[in-house]
Amino acid sequence: MLLKIAIFSHLKMEHFFDKIFANQKFDISSLDYSGFESQVSFIEKLSQVQNSSVIIYDVFKKEYIYVHLDYAEELGYNPKKGEELGLEYYISLVHPEDFKFVLDTYKKAFSYINELSIREKKDYKLIYSYRTKGKEGKYYSVIDQMVVLELDKKGNVWLLMTISDKLPSNFKFKKANRQLLNTKNNKLYLFEDSIKFKEKAILSAREIEVLGLVSKGYASKIIADKLFLSVHTVNNHRKKILEKIDASNIAEAITYAKNLGFI
Repeated sequence: MLLKIAIFSHLKMEHFFDKIFANQKFDISSLDYSGFESQVSFIEKLSQVQNSSVIIYDVFKKEYIYVHLDYAEELGYNPKKGEELGLEYYISLVHPEDFKFVLDTYKKAFSYINELSIREKKDYKLIYSYRTKGKEGKYYSVIDQMVVLELDKKGNVWLLMTISDKLPSNFKFKKANRQLLNTKNNKLYLFEDSIKFKEKAILSAREIEVLGLVSKGYASKIIADKLFLSVHTVNNHRKKILEKIDASNIAEAITYAKNLGFI
């Protein structure tokens, strides 16, 4: 389902993104919407290739200018309510135990990013997991990746892009998790709880290499040949990967590891 919309424009200043960025004074002349339109086809391909939902929020206009909800039908989202209520509808679906956590994550992450230099602001990826209500009141685990897509000339955050994935139905959700990842040095910042999680779940360089090849569709025999390992060793790596990420199967491990920045 693809919606190119301005239906979220009724959201007022009390919206948390608007509060976070309330002090920004935009250089309107540098907001190149024609340039953004030229990126739409790439963004659409990105969502199709990754089978992900993609949402872009315009901080200046205070509205969503691009929404592609890949799993809307699967989760039973109501498009009419989405059009009527906008973000308020989707926020209302967040599990009550995760709601404050998600809003606190936004506040802390972007308070941090707002203090960075212009050249650094686009180097960070906010990754967070939570539960959202779907069909028959059942909750599903999702993981979002949010990045600063565009700045104005002054360095104000203009466009935010969120890539969202529904985790496998058998995923063992323990608690909401968050990370602020610097994509240049692959280090975690700000959230102490996420750093501890990363240290606990971190994969070795070899395990990352194996999982990366598995994600490309290579069988254990081919991976063994490529890495000059025995098939037994490769299979042991796969087993350890599942244990470290606490995944039920390798497909789940790939999805989770990609979104957490392991591969």
